[in-house]
Amino acid sequence: MCGIDWGRLYREYHEKAYNHKEINARVDALLDDSCVSDKRGIFEYVLSGEQDKKLLNIRVFTDAVKKRVYKKQTDAAKKKGISNCPYCAMSNNEKEKEKSGN
Repeated sequence: MCGIDWGRLYREYHEKAYNHKEINARVDALLDDSCVSDKRGIFEYVLSGEQDKKLLNIRVFTDAVKKRVYKKQTDAAKKKGISNCPYCAMSNNEKEKEKSGN
């Protein structure tokens, strides 16, 4: 893979024994993962024990996006007269079942 400093990776991680089949399988899985934005960081991530998720630049939602989507979902639920909380919705379904005798 272009852009990987293979010499640095060797210097940092060559003393530990690795199972090449496990490493290859894990690298392949991460290469196929659509949420991993930085494919160049996969080898270092796997060799280092999969601790530093920043190496993968995983696509996640920002707090602003989470708040905006939650507000939109809550507003839509209020218009329908239902709860946006999945636990409350489950609880309400159980209450409806009890009322109907099921």
